[in-house]
Amino acid sequence: MKSYTPLTSVVLLCSSAVFAHSPPANDHCADASEIYLGTTPFSTVNATTDGDMHKECAFDGQTYHDIWYTFTAGATGTLVVSTCNLVDYDSDLAVYLGGEFP
Repeated sequence: MKSYTPLTSVVLLCSSAVFAHSPPANDHCADASEIYLGTTPFSTVNATTDGDMHKECAFDGQTYHDIWYTFTAGATGTLVVSTCNLVDYDSDLAVYLGGEFP
């Protein structure tokens, strides 16, 4: 009786390569997406890490799997930015003013 296990393994390896996901479009600071007031859907799946380390961030100071956005205020006032109840993991937010981002 022949065993088909090696063929199955090859098919599974090929399948995962074919269906590999790309990082988000705003994965790098240079490719930041413009956002506006309101809720912005997002995903950090397959995002890489390219931001600076911040001593305020938990563990080792690095925000891993970061994605980037820009926001232009249309008026003076207070802006509230939050991921509360939007993610099921401990998220970090870093805010840079003007051209101060890395």
